[in-house]
Amino acid sequence: TALNDRNQVAFKDVTFNVYKSEILGIAAIEGNGQKELIEVLTGLRRRKAGKIIVDGKEIFDLRNIKISHIPEDRLKHGLVKEFSLSENLILGKHRDKYFQYIFLYSRKNIKAYANELIHTYDIRPNEQDQSTLAFSGGNQQKAVIARELSKNTPLIIAVKPTRGLDIKAINFVHNALLFERMKGKGILLVSSDLDELLLLSDRICVMYNGKIVATMKTNETNERELGLYMTGTRK
Repeated sequence: TALNDRNQVAFKDVTFNVYKSEILGIAAIEGNGQKELIEVLTGLRRRKAGKIIVDGKEIFDLRNIKISHIPEDRLKHGLVKEFSLSENLILGKHRDKYFQYIFLYSRKNIKAYANELIHTYDIRPNEQDQSTLAFSGGNQQKAVIARELSKNTPLIIAVKPTRGLDIKAINFVHNALLFERMKGKGILLVSSDLDELLLLSDRICVMYNGKIVATMKTNETNERELGLYMTGTRK
């Protein structure tokens, strides 16, 4: 349970599980509590009540939880716009000893690490010293995904990961998420795109008015049924 910015209940008594080697989709129309839910799970908003348990252990300080987070807004929450591509690619790992040299950063190691991600995730152009603002939306998204998936965490939270992308970039993101699921990761996929949820998810939870009103296996539901739950027509 958590409150929204107006100090009203954003969602209440929301309970679900994400399993290894599974993509759990959350379907909801804007304003039904999914935004605040993700903020709670990623440590950006305080919860009013409830427990978050990862690998059997209750998590009290979400800042220390090992998750990968692909945010809805890549420019607002995914990238530091003024930073170069290589600087953005090491965010979250920038304190690792591998990137340090005495009291400075090791440009050699940062460059080698960035080049590996640029090659693996096909980020174009291969100009790691360039500001991320100079890159297309698709390549900015690839940079976020490259950084987050390279963290090798057991849980990935992806919020509208293909928003504003062209077909080629969308396919790339989908394949990247499916590959992580194959590697045993648990993935929470939040989207209002029902085609995307039905294509990628193993199960789908529907949120309406701050509550989960239905949980279904993807192969046992369809777009029409999901739409009825999302609009509150079916309860």
